[in-house]
Amino acid sequence: MPCDFDTDIKKKDWKPKCVADIVDELSRAFCTPVALEELDIQGTDYMQKKPVKNDADLKEWLRTESKTYEKLIKLKIPKRIIADNWAPKKDRILCKGQMLAKYYGDEEVSTRQVQFTLKLHDCGFFRLKQTLPGSGASPYWVIFEGKWTRTSKGFRMEFCVRYPYQKAKKHEFDLAFEAMPEDHGTTLAFLDEREAQINGMLPAIVGTDAFSWVELCQEHETESNPKTRFNEEEEEEDDKPPAAAAPAKKPATAPASHLPPRAPPPTPEPEDNEPVWPLYLGLVLFLAMFFAFSWMQWGVEFPKLNAPRDEEF
Repeated sequence: MPCDFDTDIKKKDWKPKCVADIVDELSRAFCTPVALEELDIQGTDYMQKKPVKNDADLKEWLRTESKTYEKLIKLKIPKRIIADNWAPKKDRILCKGQMLAKYYGDEEVSTRQVQFTLKLHDCGFFRLKQTLPGSGASPYWVIFEGKWTRTSKGFRMEFCVRYPYQKAKKHEFDLAFEAMPEDHGTTLAFLDEREAQINGMLPAIVGTDAFSWVELCQEHETESNPKTRFNEEEEEEDDKPPAAAAPAKKPATAPASHLPPRAPPPTPEPEDNEPVWPLYLGLVLFLAMFFAFSWMQWGVEFPKLNAPRDEEF
C-alpha cells in the first residue's frame, strides 16, 4: 500500500524555496533523515502534473497557475518508513514504546461534536485521534503523532505528522500524510494533583480555527465523568491500557483442560467401632425386669380382688 505525503502550498503558510526544504519537511514529520534520491516528487493540482527533480523544476511549478483550488507537492513515502503492510488503525508511525497513559474527551468544536483520544507512550511520542461521530458507516478519523515531554504543570506537545482515515469500501481507503507546522506546539495542564484530568488547546479538524479548547479525562476516571462518550470500534490491541490504570475485571475462567487438578475430598474421620450388643442386652434386661416387677405387682393385687367376701348376717 503506497502512501502519499502531501503539502498543499495554497492552504499552508509554507512554500519550499528549494527541493531541500521538501526533504527537510518529510524528515521532520517522520523524525527520520531522508535523502533526495529516495523521493519521487511531483507537483499537481489533480488536473496537471509536474515532476520536480531539482530547484528549477520546483520554481517552475510554483509559478504555474493552478487550474483547481489546490496546488500540492506530492511524493511517495519510502517503504523503510512506512512498509506496504502498514495498517493505519493498528500500526503507529512514531510511537514504538509501551503506552503510559490514555486520556479521553468529547468537545464541541465549531458546532460539531468531536471525540478525542490521546495516548502517551514511554518512547517520548504520542498519538492523538480525533473522531467525528455519525460520519457514515466508517467514522472519520484524523490522527496526529508527535513528541511529548512532561513539565511541572502538565505535558508539552510537539506535533509532527497527521493523516485522515475513513474506509470507503471494505478493503479500500485513502491515506495522505501531512507534516504539521513547526509552530503547532501546545501545552496541556493538569487540573488536579492526581493528574486525572488535563486541559488545553489541540489542533482542530473542523471549523476555521487552527486550535480548539479541550478537557480530557484519564481512562480510569471516565466512568465518573458523564461528559465522556467514545466510539472505540476496532481498538488497537497493543493500545490497551496498563493493568494499573484500567478498571478491575474479573479474571476469565480457564478452559477445563488447563485447570489445576482439584484437591481430593477430605478423608472422613474413622467411626467408633465399639460393639453395640451391650446396649441391646441392657435394653432386654430392663424390659425383663419391668415385666417381672409388673407381674409381681399384678399377682399380689389379683388375689385380693378375687377373694370371697364375708357374708353379712
